[in-house]
Amino acid sequence: GIVGRLDPFKGHDVFLRSAAIVKNALPQAKFFIIGGSLSPDNDEAAYLKQIKKLACELGLSRDVIFTGFRDDVLKVMAGLDVLVAPSRQIKRGSGVVNEGFGRIILEAMSLGVPVVASASGGLKEIIDDKANGLLVRPDDYTHTAEAVLFILNNVQKRQEMVEEAKRKFERCYSIKNL
Repeated sequence: GIVGRLDPFKGHDVFLRSAAIVKNALPQAKFFIIGGSLSPDNDEAAYLKQIKKLACELGLSRDVIFTGFRDDVLKVMAGLDVLVAPSRQIKRGSGVVNEGFGRIILEAMSLGVPVVASASGGLKEIIDDKANGLLVRPDDYTHTAEAVLFILNNVQKRQEMVEEAKRKFERCYSIKNL
């Protein structure tokens, strides 16, 4: 699943394209797009329509669940097998915008949900690649799908990453340590 606001910057299209590859390898897989605002603006509504259309084009219309805004997001996220954060690097003005801190990554780590995230911005500071999650190239849906399949198909490595993620969360980001 992917969790966050509906914004092209978050890489929902990358998530869906990687989902199509995962679905090919694991036909029983289901995918969740969790997030939205309580009162979507026109841009968000248009973007939601665009990503729903892409899901249909990729043959995923029966396999992608769009939950919209959830006030119980931690409960929903705890049920995911993998959290994917395919945030992209976008050129805006004279610079490049990257993902900031990525609080959702920390929440997944604390819940014991393995993470696949773009090697973008602050996400590189939270995820120690192959230790407490997997980092993938931004905008690379094939690499993202390979990382998701690796986690799903390697139970022991997945558990090791989850345990290390929980340790890092406690050591660096818990209330006690902040």
